[in-house]
Formats: sequence, C-alpha cells, structure tokens
Amino acid sequence: MKQHLWIGLLSMATLAGATLTGGCATKAPPPATPTFVPVAVNNFARTWTVALGIDKSAKATDVYVFDNLIIVYADDATSHVVNRQSGQLMFIHPLPTHSGTLHAPAIVGDKIIYPATSSIKIYSVKSGKIINDFNVPFALRSSGTGNGNNFYIGADYPNGGRLEALDLNRIDGLPRWEAYTNATIRSTPILYQGIVFVASQDGKVRALSEERGSVWSLEDYHDGAFQTAGAITGEIRVDETAVYVASTDSKLYALNRSNGKIKWQYISGVPLHSSPMTSNDTAYIYVDGQGLTAINKLEGAYNRKPRWIKSNATMFLADDDKYSYVLLDSNQVAAIEKTTGVQKFVSTRNDLTAFGVNTKDGLVYATDPKGNLLQIKPVVKQGVVGELVLDVRPLEVASR
Repeated sequence: MKQHLWIGLLSMATLAGATLTGGCATKAPPPATPTFVPVAVNNFARTWTVALGIDKSAKATDVYVFDNLIIVYADDATSHVVNRQSGQLMFIHPLPTHSGTLHAPAIVGDKIIYPATSSIKIYSVKSGKIINDFNVPFALRSSGTGNGNNFYIGADYPNGGRLEALDLNRIDGLPRWEAYTNATIRSTPILYQGIVFVASQDGKVRALSEERGSVWSLEDYHDGAFQTAGAITGEIRVDETAVYVASTDSKLYALNRSNGKIKWQYISGVPLHSSPMTSNDTAYIYVDGQGLTAINKLEGAYNRKPRWIKSNATMFLADDDKYSYVLLDSNQVAAIEKTTGVQKFVSTRNDLTAFGVNTKDGLVYATDPKGNLLQIKPVVKQGVVGELVLDVRPLEVASR
C-alpha cells in the first residue's frame, strides 16, 4: 500500500522574524512540530521542513551541506542559512552582486564566506552580521578553504593561475602569499590536517604547507606536483584515506596524502568531468554516457572495478551502511543497495527542485517548488516514527 506525504498541508514556521535587516536575517522561530506516525520500512520520513523566505519571484538553485549548517542559494542573490539539526532558519544574507560569478560558500571557524569573482563577503556564524566585505585585485575562480583568518582560494592573473593565501581580517584583498600555477584553479582548494591540496586545470595536483612549502616531492613537476594526463575540471575530494582526483584522461585517482603517489585508480574509458564524492567506504563518480559509478575505496585491486554503475542516476545524495541514495534522471530519489547495486525503493514524487550532496550521514536535503528546505530520513528498519515525505514504489532492480 502506498504511503503518502503531503508537503505544504502541514503547519510550518512563520518567517515574520526572518526579514532582511542590516545585511542579515533576524532569528526566525523554530519550525512547527508535525504529527508523527510509524513509518513503514523502505520509505522516506521527513525530519523537518523549513520555509526559507525566498521571494515568490525567485527559486532555490543550490544546496550546500556542512557539519552544522545548510546553506541554500536562491537566484535573487540571497543565501539562506539553516541549522542542520533543528531545521531553524537562522539568517538570510545578501550575496555579492555585480562581482562576476558567485562561487560556493565556505565555513571557516565562526565565519561564513561568500566569494565571487572580484569580491568576498564574510558573515558571523553566531550573529549573522557582516564581518568584512572587500574587493580583490585578481579574478577568483573557485571557492576556498581555511583555518582561523587564513583563507586559500584559486585566482587568475593575466600571466597564469595562482593559489592565494588571504587574511580575512584585511580589507584591501592583498594576499599573505601566492603560489604560481601555470593554469587556472577552478577546483576548490582543500585544507586537511595542515596541508592545502589544490588542483589546476592543466592536470596538476599540489600539496602545500600553510606557509607555501611543497609537501610532495614527485618528479612529475618542479614543485613536486602529481601530473594527470588530462585536465581537471571538477572538484577534488580529500578525506582520511586519500586525495581523490578525476581527470579528463579518463581516470579517477586515489592519491596518498603524504607523498602524492597513486594508491589506486579507476579507469572509466571516457573523459571524467564530474567531481568525486566519498563516504566512509565508497567513492562515487558520475561518468558521462555510463551513469553514477560506485567504487569500494577501502579495498580492491590497484585498477579498481566498480561495485556498480547506475545508468539512470545523475547525482549522489547521501549514503548509510546499507544504501546509497541517488537522484535519478527522472528527478526521483532512489535507494540503491550499497554492495550489490540493486535498487530497493524509489520515490514517485519528482518535483523537488535542488538537492544537496551529504557525505556525512544518510540524510537527504532538497528544496521544493514552494521554497521549503526538507531534511529527509530514509527508513530502513522497523520502529521509526516520523512523517512520510515521498510516495514510495518498492523495486528490485540491479544496476550493471
């Protein structure tokens, strides 16, 4: 028997307190508590829904998942900051305008950072108020990463790309130091355990200390960079196991963080343009013409074989110990058995508008056409109480 959730018929928190004031939103009341019921296994339950306060003439475009916050961009140049645990709308921030391309937000300590091509805006995580707003004398090409007041971001000059180390307290935008790269850096640098990992579009991956020293000493390039045989057009991923890099040379590389040498590689046979994502035991990569590919990142041969390839899946959303949750090309959410690739259940609802990638746990985040953000919990065992959010159709379909 089908289970139904009717989103929008339930009482939600008013946005009366979430008006734009002094560049940020005042705190809004928490979402109203819905009526919860037992939820059948192999289903989806809503944990919370929050109205984002997006103008009726605008729509949500991007959902970014952080440890404690969800940040949603709307196409009217606003950012909507939500507490990930409670679902409370905290702030609405005006984004940089007339500053070129807007990049993904970054959270560094107690700062929310919004970089655009020619400017950066910084807000307080605690108060929502603006801390700094400055222009930069170069073109920013990526989002950034940082620690304290140090912020690392990719930039362009007329004579080539550079990794910029900025001081977030300065107002002139001048860097503490720069590291020259031959090509543009469009992949967000990642700071992990005191090392800045950065990839440039000419296929080079570098590891630098926070004071610009080269960590790797590979012979591929004069500064010890790892060299792929193609361009790097997507983001890189760094976790406790490796540095994950996808290249148009058709390979997904897992590099040793300490020395930059290849731990293992996956050869797709076609140029890779997408960004790899990793959970605790799996690496995911979308392969053009093939679909979403899942690879065991912890064990296997040097030339890895995929666990499965889901030909009609376009995006990894989240996973847990049992299932991978993916977006299908029909805009439906499906649960894929993690080890076998068997599709166990799929939503019939297909009107959600923007999805976030969550590598931290099994929760799915999406916006609906009414400007609400939903936290969705897949129900994979008996005894879960919640509110149904997606009309689910069970399936037993194996991916190739």
